[in-house]
Amino acid sequence: MRFNKGLSNRTKLSAGMCFATILVSLPTMASPWLESNDPFLRSSLHKLSDNHLLLAPMSSYPLRWSTLGDDIKTKHSDASVRYAVQHLRHAMNNAQFSRGNVMAKAIYQSTPQAHLGFGDKGTDKWGIYSSYDHLDDDFSFRLSINYADSLKPSASLSGSDSKYDTDVNFKGSHLSFNLGFGLVSLGYLERWWGPSWQHNVQQASFGEAAPSLQVSWVGEQMPVLGFWNFDTVVDYIDQEASYVWSNRFIAKPHPAFEFGLNYQLSDEDKSESQLMIYGIDGRLTLPKFQGLSHAVFANYQNIELDESTSAVVYGWEGHLHAWGTEVTIVLEGQSVDEQDREKWSGTQQRVLNDRTSTLWGDSYSLAFYGQLPNDHRISIVRRDSQSDRTHEKASQIDYHIPFQQGMFSFGLGYVDYASPNKTIDEPNFDFGYEYRY
Repeated sequence: MRFNKGLSNRTKLSAGMCFATILVSLPTMASPWLESNDPFLRSSLHKLSDNHLLLAPMSSYPLRWSTLGDDIKTKHSDASVRYAVQHLRHAMNNAQFSRGNVMAKAIYQSTPQAHLGFGDKGTDKWGIYSSYDHLDDDFSFRLSINYADSLKPSASLSGSDSKYDTDVNFKGSHLSFNLGFGLVSLGYLERWWGPSWQHNVQQASFGEAAPSLQVSWVGEQMPVLGFWNFDTVVDYIDQEASYVWSNRFIAKPHPAFEFGLNYQLSDEDKSESQLMIYGIDGRLTLPKFQGLSHAVFANYQNIELDESTSAVVYGWEGHLHAWGTEVTIVLEGQSVDEQDREKWSGTQQRVLNDRTSTLWGDSYSLAFYGQLPNDHRISIVRRDSQSDRTHEKASQIDYHIPFQQGMFSFGLGYVDYASPNKTIDEPNFDFGYEYRY
C-alpha cells in the first residue's frame, strides 16, 4: 500500500481490499487524507464510529487514511451500516490507486453564501479550478491552478464585509513527505478541528485555506489513552499578524468516546498583543435506539487577547437508514462570552472570523444530510446567529447529481445579514460541475 510505509496493522490499508460493490459517484480526491470538503463521507465515517467499528479518533481534518486502516472490514458490517462501509472503502480505494487524480471544476454563486459549516463551498462568486494529484511511497503533491473572483484579504474588514478581487491563484496546492508515522505537509490545506458540524471555535477553513506548514503524527495504542494523533501547524497570515501556530492532540480511550486538546498562538500585532486560544472538546456515542446511531459532543475554548473570553459549542447528531436513504441530522448551538471588539485589531477579527465561528456570537443551527439510493445527495442547513455587532440568518439547500465521471451541484439559499458596515438581504443561487479522470 502506498503512502503508509512503516505503519502498524491498524494504520495500514489492506492491500487485498476488494472494490466496493456499489457505485459511489461523488468525486473523491487521490490524496493521503480524508479531506474536510465532504460532509456525506464524514457522515458515513461517524456512523461507523457510532457502531463501534472504528478505534481511531476522527475529529481532526484532514484525517490521514492510514489512521482508519483495517478497522473497516466486510465481516464487521451488518445491513444497517453496509452503505457506510462501502462508501468509505470506495473512497479509500480511490486514494490508494490514485483514481480521479485530475480535476476540473467550475462554480458560480449569485450571492456567496454565509459560512455554513463542514464542507463549506467557500466565498468565491465564481471560479474555474483545476488540479493534478500524485501519490507515491515517500511523497505526494497536488498542483492547483485557479482563476476566481475571490475575497480580497483586508486588515480592516472581515467575513461578509470584505471586498472581491479577480485573479489567478494556487489555492489547494500542497507537497507532503511521508515519514511512516509522521507526515510533513507544505501548502494550502483546509482544516476542521473538533467534533462539531456548523460551528467551530478552534479552527475551521470554511472552504478557504492559508499557506501553512503542518506536521502530523499517528500514534499507536497506549494504556488509558488508546489510539491517538497529534498535529502542529504554522499558518501564514498576510496582514499584521504574520503567523498563527496551532496544535491539536486527539485520543480515543474507548470506542464510544474521544477527546481533543488544542492550543493556538498568533504572532504579536502592531500593539504587541497576541491572540491565544486553548481548550478541550469531546464526543460521546449514545446507546443505539431503534436503528438510530447517535452521539453528543461539546467544545470549550478560552480566547485571550488583552482580556479573556470563552466560547462553547454543543450538539447532537444522529444517523439512520430509512427508505433506502442514509440520513444524518445535526442540532447545534454556540454560546460566546463576548469581549469589547474595539480592542481587537482588524486582522485579529479577521483571523477569528475566517478560522472560527466565535464572532457569530450566540448561534443555533439545524442540518440535514441525505444520501439517496441513486447516488443523489441533498443537504439542508439553517443557521441563526447574533452578536453585539452582527445579526445573521442563513439558509441553504443543495442537491448533487452524478453525471459521467463528475458531479453537478445546484443550490438555493437566503442570507439576511446586518453589521455596522454592510447589510445583505437577498437570495443566493449557485451551481457547479466537478469532473475527475
